[in-house]
Amino acid sequence: MSENAIVTQDGEIVGEEQLNIGALRYHSPEEVVASAKQIANVLSQIIQEKALYTTIQGKQYVHVTGWSTLGSMVGVVPRELVEFSRLHEDGTWESAVELVRVSDGAVIGRASHLCGGPDDRDWTKRPSAVRKSMSVTRATGKAFRLSFAWIMALAGYEATPAEEMMQVVEHWTVTQNWGKFWIYVEQKLGLTRDQAHEALEVGSVTQYAGSKDEAMTALKNYAAALHGEVSA
Repeated sequence: MSENAIVTQDGEIVGEEQLNIGALRYHSPEEVVASAKQIANVLSQIIQEKALYTTIQGKQYVHVTGWSTLGSMVGVVPRELVEFSRLHEDGTWESAVELVRVSDGAVIGRASHLCGGPDDRDWTKRPSAVRKSMSVTRATGKAFRLSFAWIMALAGYEATPAEEMMQVVEHWTVTQNWGKFWIYVEQKLGLTRDQAHEALEVGSVTQYAGSKDEAMTALKNYAAALHGEVSA
């Protein structure tokens, strides 16, 4: 504590610069880091117990529910900026979300995101209300990521929300001929569907975040480990 700082009867330190994590206040970088580690440890347990993540190529990406849990732990909640919601001519919904500190109502972060555009083909044919909802979900995750990614990293997870990562995966799985895909996997590679999911570390192939080439390489490597080399 600095020489000019005064401690009030309520125990509040006045006259010294304070550091915040959301609504939590600290008086040194060391306190910030120590508290962040404690928050990260508790957060990690919650995410694991409630399965608030998706494993993509061996890495764990936390759902927006988990990011919102982190926000609640530090006294921050998301708020949609309805006045900024916008439906573009191509059917893309754009939404914005801000992060609000519950202790005083201060806005500490903000982000916007899209859903349903030409590059987001899994969503283009879904109902408008569904696309709108996902744009808000993605904006929420992005807002928390911009402010608190470092704490999520301390908890041992990737710093990108799962909903953002799923945008990457949907471009080839949407147009894939699944009949031919499974014939190749089961007859050519000799894998069951459960084994294919295990090889890709997903519950469904549509959740795989990599390219189709990466998926096929992973499947072939898995098959090779089980049966020996497999021809292309």
